Amino acid sequence: MARTTPLLVLPNWSTTKVISSLARFRRTYGHFDFIDVEDDLAEILGRYSTKLREYADAGRLADTHIKRLAAMEFPMDGYEYRWQRMHQKIVHSIADRERLPHSLMTWWRRQRELRGEGALSPARLGCLNALPFTGPIAYHWDLRYQAVVALLKDEKRLSLSQSNWLASQQRSISNGNGAVLWNKRYDIPEDLEASVLRWHEYAADRGLFSARFVPLEERAQLNKKCKSARGFAGRF
Repeated sequence: MARTTPLLVLPNWSTTKVISSLARFRRTYGHFDFIDVEDDLAEILGRYSTKLREYADAGRLADTHIKRLAAMEFPMDGYEYRWQRMHQKIVHSIADRERLPHSLMTWWRRQRELRGEGALSPARLGCLNALPFTGPIAYHWDLRYQAVVALLKDEKRLSLSQSNWLASQQRSISNGNGAVLWNKRYDIPEDLEASVLRWHEYAADRGLFSARFVPLEERAQLNKKCKSARGFAGRF
């Protein structure tokens, strides 16, 4: 049943019905991440799951119910379960070379902040450090870089945004500022910087930049010559 409005009052379900519904949910979706499923049943089970954990901590849950929950691998620590789910989503996105949605980017940034504050447990710290990228900015930079390299290897023309991106990296590196990652400064290894410069030269020599592309140096000169510099600059 699709979610309509937030539930103000939970339906009066027995513990047996809740556990049976949890088992069906697990069989249907393969997990207990109720936030990922937008319907009323997921909201009901999410709130009842909190109650089940409270009852278990207080010793108010029958042994038969505890055994049924254990058999379906129901997570008694909801916060840890959610953390591991978010981490695995990032792992799978990186493995599949997919762009991260905003929710995962925000989560990853927050974990890096917590790591800097020393607020992560050793287990979570190990999971975070095992990721092949330092953060979402570095990962998305690599996605864009690899896409540009793949096109150039096939002698294909870059899009306008790719042309501008590669030129901005080349200019920033040439100025000694490191590579610019999504409008933020980020130092990349020297061998990768050299690779960026080589691919920029490769694209320029073969005319693989977009037809509308204007190199940054020429763009600056054109803007100076234009009487209405603001309006003109926006065209490139």
